Amino acid sequence: MNTFSNEDLEGMAHGDNPVANAYRELLAFRRNSPVVPPGYVLVPVKPTPEMLRAGFLAGEDDPGGVYRAMLEATPEHGSNDVTTGKPLTITLPDITSKAFWSGTGKSETFHPETYKRWVKETIERACVIAGISVVVK
Repeated sequence: MNTFSNEDLEGMAHGDNPVANAYRELLAFRRNSPVVPPGYVLVPVKPTPEMLRAGFLAGEDDPGGVYRAMLEATPEHGSNDVTTGKPLTITLPDITSKAFWSGTGKSETFHPETYKRWVKETIERACVIAGISVVVK
């Protein structure tokens, strides 16, 4: 699986074509997604009633236990509103592109295997950039 730096993407996002458009869109997605280091979670600025209840029920003798209980009670534990459900739009290659056709006039032939390969690579590339693990078959 390939990984691209933001600088790599900026270099590939030039031009007015589906691939460059996809790179620009994915670069914007990457820049707008927060990075949460391992061992950290995003929590609401103001504790939810569920979090407060969990902290209260954990008892006052163990501050670490109160904190852990409150973290466990965060909305959608393990995810957050910032990154969960954020749409990832992938612009697929244009099927009318000459890259998928050979011949001219009435003898023009569409090559679906080439198109499928480009679509697969486009989806995989977009997911790598967005930090999503995916296997396209």
